[in-house]
Amino acid sequence: LYDCLETKPGRVKITTGYSFKGHNGLKSISQELGGYKDFQRIAIGIGRPESREQAVVSDYVLSKFTGEEK
Repeated sequence: LYDCLETKPGRVKITTGYSFKGHNGLKSISQELGGYKDFQRIAIGIGRPESREQAVVSDYVLSKFTGEEK
């Protein structure tokens, strides 16, 4: 299971594949699996902030859900 900026909030996608698209969590999972990349993934959409600045995106990803988002 992982959070996905590129998917609308609340949407779920199930995939299997090789590309991590820069997602550090997926890279970490692959490392724990001895470098194996062809595993099933369940992406839970969190949407994306308007800004693409790294600090803004990091704060967005690590922030708590609002009441509306819950």
